[in-house]
Amino acid sequence: VQQFPQMTVSSLQCNRHKPWRFGTRFMSLIKEAHWEGLTGRITFNKTNGLRTDFDLDVISLKEEGLEKIGTWDPASGLNMTESQKGKPTNITDSLSNRSLIVTTILEEPYVLFKKSDKPLYGNDRFEGYCIDLLRELSTILGFTYEIRLVEDGKYGAQDDANGQWNGMVRELIDHKADLAVAPLAITYVREKVTDFSKPFMTLGISILYRKPNGTNPGVFSFLNPLSPDIWMYILLAYLGVSCVLFVIARFS
Repeated sequence: VQQFPQMTVSSLQCNRHKPWRFGTRFMSLIKEAHWEGLTGRITFNKTNGLRTDFDLDVISLKEEGLEKIGTWDPASGLNMTESQKGKPTNITDSLSNRSLIVTTILEEPYVLFKKSDKPLYGNDRFEGYCIDLLRELSTILGFTYEIRLVEDGKYGAQDDANGQWNGMVRELIDHKADLAVAPLAITYVREKVTDFSKPFMTLGISILYRKPNGTNPGVFSFLNPLSPDIWMYILLAYLGVSCVLFVIARFS
């Protein structure tokens, strides 16, 4: 384009169908151009203007980072080079037929001991919302579980002195449990050491304040935007200017 300085751009109007007089020449210059880019040599078909002779890498975002899993080119199309072993495993398949240790804490109505006339053992000892949720997840994902009450009876807090955790969070860190199913609040410090699922309940806690009472505007409510001192200065300035204008008009 720099070789043709006479090529100028004039203002175009949307309601007129008059094309740019250098448009055809500009398109031909683009079709004839070629350079090296990130995807290789960039050239265009002189007939339809489509790009030719290029290859593209198919990239997949994984836990380890970006990984090349295939290529694509106009001649042979898509060619996947990723092996079956390297394909990501579905979370449903990864939990299928696994046995998980679930730590929890007694807190009504989420987790509580089931009342029964006969002795209960294992997971049958507990009931509540979290127990029902865990049972439904195991049915959908196909895993088995063993419920254990947290040893120290605490949710999980960090000691400011030594930075050590207690409660259910500590059992997850020490790999004594695979999951913690309980009414455990999601906090910033806990998210640093554990992963949370989507919250199953939101409390909606907020700050309350008194709603202002509506008042009818008074006769002099237009004076409220300015303080009484400002209105007094305005009145004095008005009187002063009036006196000056009177004196000038009297002696002129």
